[in-house]
Amino acid sequence: MKMTKEQAREYIDRWRLVNEHIKQEIRETPPELKLKQMAAIFGAAEYLGWKAPPCS
Repeated sequence: MKMTKEQAREYIDRWRLVNEHIKQEIRETPPELKLKQMAAIFGAAEYLGWKAPPCS
């Protein structure tokens, strides 16, 4: 199914709104929660046996 230029613009505009909302949520997230989320990600990676490449 083809998309008209107007439909494409509307699609892009909707995704811009979504991205702006996500950026705002990230700005409003307290640092403590961000650190907990990061620790959870690192814990999951460690559990899965993933290792960071050595620093040079």
